[in-house]
Amino acid sequence: MSLRFHLKPEAVTWLGSAFDEKSIISPLYSVQAPGFAEQDKQGLMDQGIIDTAGALTPTAYEFFNGLAGAQSFAGFRVAGPFGKIDKVAYFNGDRVYWVDNAGETLIVSDIKDTETILTILNEITGISHLVNASLDIELDPAAAQVFTALTDLTRQAALVACAGKGMIPEGFSLDEILSALNYEETRWFGSYLRRLRPDGVSVNPEIAAIALQALIDAGYISKNETGYSLVREAYAMAVNMLIIENVFHLRIGKVDNNEIQSGEALFLQAGLHDALMIDSDGKKIGFTSVSTNAMIEYLISMMTTPPKI
Repeated sequence: MSLRFHLKPEAVTWLGSAFDEKSIISPLYSVQAPGFAEQDKQGLMDQGIIDTAGALTPTAYEFFNGLAGAQSFAGFRVAGPFGKIDKVAYFNGDRVYWVDNAGETLIVSDIKDTETILTILNEITGISHLVNASLDIELDPAAAQVFTALTDLTRQAALVACAGKGMIPEGFSLDEILSALNYEETRWFGSYLRRLRPDGVSVNPEIAAIALQALIDAGYISKNETGYSLVREAYAMAVNMLIIENVFHLRIGKVDNNEIQSGEALFLQAGLHDALMIDSDGKKIGFTSVSTNAMIEYLISMMTTPPKI
């Protein structure tokens, strides 16, 4: 029998107190929202979670005991013009628990509602097998920062050109690239890269020059008398991803020796045929053009299969 419960954060905290042993990734451990009152028990009784004596029913105990012992998780948050969606799958053995953060309520279930997820994602992203660029590169953190700075300069110039106010320069100077490293608004790729960049990595003029030469040697950018510019698939990606519509933040993790091992990635979408995955293994940062069909398939697989880290 599949179950679905609507719970206030305070109720999740109260339910967690019923279990002495809880995984550090379980929401029954991590959600700390005091304030559950005696009158709040009625809502739990109405859902068959507790009986009239205030004790967990056998069905609810079995359900929440499994969630308390979750050993891995995978989740995504997506923000766009439609609002926000925040969904996490917790894995314990062959059982999957879905938790949707609906603001003031957490919807907890073991219903494998992949069709619902697919429908929602299709409405958000659209679905196509086509891409306007075929970028697939992996860079060290310094080169990744320089690459995104040059990408943001190109995107900025392309937007101005679209407004009929100029042309994309043939090249950007080192000083312009260093300045673009500090772009902070969420319209810039650099702001998203900072979420994945390993700590302690900073770029000065000397490091930037070395990174630029490495990018030239790898064939991702070129240099002329006016400065540096993106080439081929990197350029195609930049001039097509002008305005970010949707941002997917992905996170996976598992418990190992009572510590959490986790990984993160981002999907940035600027149109039906323009999506970019940015991911990091802690040492390298990848930039991969993906179709919306591949993006949706990845998310569905991630939410139904325990992660391998």
